[in-house]
Formats: sequence, structure tokens, C-alpha cells
Amino acid sequence: MGDYRYKALQTLTRSRFYAVQGLTREKQRFVNYLSLKCSGLAQDKDIINTSAATLALMEHFETADALSYCDLDELTAFISKAGRGQFADPEATAKAVQAAARSFCRLPKTANDSVN
Repeated sequence: MGDYRYKALQTLTRSRFYAVQGLTREKQRFVNYLSLKCSGLAQDKDIINTSAATLALMEHFETADALSYCDLDELTAFISKAGRGQFADPEATAKAVQAAARSFCRLPKTANDSVN
């Protein structure tokens, strides 16, 4: 590929490759963090771990207990707003999130403080 005409294409494809690699690494880091903070939510196949709504949930609710004991109507409204119409039935999603948050393995207090 010594031809100068392909240099720009080569640069763009390398940049895209590194961007995709970085995005994949950050998504994996978030999934690892999510499994520490709320293992039930990370393991539930119906909940997209790297969606904007899941990110917003983890930022808004400090602990899994706060998420699991939140008012269902408040959680449904929050998921509707954070998901921007992504969910066909936000109330069912809110129930699934609460069920997943209630079924997580609790960390010791010292580890939980460092994760939060």
C-alpha cells in the first residue's frame, strides 16, 4: 500500500479500529462495574447493560437497595425519560429492573463503599 491515494483511507480505517476497540473496552469496564454494584441487573438478559437508561439508573440510584425499593411509578417515569422511547412497556421494564435489583449478591460494606 505504498500508493499515496490509499493513505487517507488507511488512516481512517485505523482510527475507526481504535475507536471501536476503545468503545468495546469501556463497555466491558462498565459491565464489570455493574456486576459489582448490582449483579442481578448485570445478569438479566432482558435488560440491555450498556443502554443509556441503564447508565442513567446507575448514576441516579446510588445503591441497588435504593433502586429496588424505589416507587414503581417514579421508576417507570425515570426509565421512560432516560430510555427516550426505547422501551415498548416501561412499567414492565421497571418491574424487571426492580426484581433484578432485589436479587443481587450483596457486597461487604467496605467493598460496597468503594464501588459506590
